[in-house]
Amino acid sequence: MVPDPEQFDDDNDLIELSPDEKESFDDLFEDCYRSIDEERVKQDLKNQINQGERERVESAESLVGGFHPRRRSQDTSGFEFEFLSPLCELGIDGGDLLIARADYNGLHLCVVTCEVGGENPQEWIRRVNRVCENVSRDEIRERLKAQLQSSEKTVQSVQYITLAREVDLQEFNYSNIGHSVEANNHCVWERDRDNKEFRHRGGNLAHQDLTGAIEQGFDYGSIGAPTIQYLIGSHPILALEEVGFKLIYDHRSEDNDHPQEFNRNEFRHRYESLLELGAEGEEYDQVVSDEVSRILQFGIDINFIEDDPDEIDSTRDFDFKFSGEKPTMAKRAVMSKYLKKQTSLERGRRAFDIAQDQFDHIDSDLDRYMD
Repeated sequence: MVPDPEQFDDDNDLIELSPDEKESFDDLFEDCYRSIDEERVKQDLKNQINQGERERVESAESLVGGFHPRRRSQDTSGFEFEFLSPLCELGIDGGDLLIARADYNGLHLCVVTCEVGGENPQEWIRRVNRVCENVSRDEIRERLKAQLQSSEKTVQSVQYITLAREVDLQEFNYSNIGHSVEANNHCVWERDRDNKEFRHRGGNLAHQDLTGAIEQGFDYGSIGAPTIQYLIGSHPILALEEVGFKLIYDHRSEDNDHPQEFNRNEFRHRYESLLELGAEGEEYDQVVSDEVSRILQFGIDINFIEDDPDEIDSTRDFDFKFSGEKPTMAKRAVMSKYLKKQTSLERGRRAFDIAQDQFDHIDSDLDRYMD
C-alpha cells in the first residue's frame, strides 16, 4: 500500500500546489515509491542499527573495559573509567564517556567520543568542538569535579579522544583535520577489533602517562568490566532488546503466570542496572525516567508493547507482544517489528524527496518555457 505523501511534507510545500498539480505530484510520488526496492531499504535500516548504533556502543564498552578500575593491571596510565554520557542531565553533549585521573591536588579529565563511519571525519571534528565548548565552561567543570567527588581539586588538563574502528581509519591522516580542531588536546584512537587493542592515530595527548600507555599498547578485553548495551540517547531498539529479554527471562524463572507482562518500575530497574552515570539525585531520576518513557513509547509505536489495560491479563502496566514464549524470540521480534513499520516510512521519505526534486525540475523547465 502506497502511503499518503502528505505525511512526509514537513515544510508544507504541497499546500501551495493547485488541485491539478497535487494530482500530478501524487502520481509521481507513487511511481517513485514503487521504484524503490523494499528489501534494500530494509537492509539499510538494519545496517544503521547493527553497523552504526551497536558498533558505537561497542566502542564505548571497549573504553570501559580498557580503563575500568578492575583492570588497572592492563593500563599503567592511572586513568580510570568514571561514567557514561557525561552532562546528559543537562541535555548537552559531553561526549560518550569520561575517564579521569586524580592526583594529590590535581584532576585530569579525558572525554571520549565514539564515532562510526569514516566517510566524513569533519563531522567528528564538529562534534568534538561542540563537546569542547561545553566542557570548557567553568560551571560545567565544577559540576564534573563534584560528580567525581573532587570539588577541592584543580582541573589541570582536559583531553579529548575520538575513538573509531580500524575500518573507519584506513585512509585517515590526522593532518587533514587537525587544523579544524578547537580543543588544545585532541587525538584520534583506533579500536583494532581483531587484536582488541587501542592505537594512537594522531593528535596531542595532554598527560605523559596516557601517552606512554597508548604507545605501549594495551588490550581492552572486558573481563571483569561491566557490560555496556546502550548509552543515554541510544536507539531504543538496543534497550528494548536487552531489557525485554531480561524481564521475560526473570519472569519465566519465577514461574510467573504472565511472563510477558510487566510494570514500568520493573522496566526501569532493568534498564538502569546497566547504566553508570555522573548525574545524581533528582537529575539522575529525570534522565532515567525520560529515557524509559522514550523507549516504552517506541515499543508501543512499533507494536512490540501493549499499554491498553483491556488487552493485558494481569494488573501490570504493559505487555510484550510477539509470537512465542522464549526470551530470545522477544529479542528478535523487536528488530522485526521495527523494520515492518519503519521500512514503509523510510521508503516513503525517500520517494517524497525524489518526487519533490523531479517535480521542482519540471516546474522550473515549464517556467523557462513560458518565459
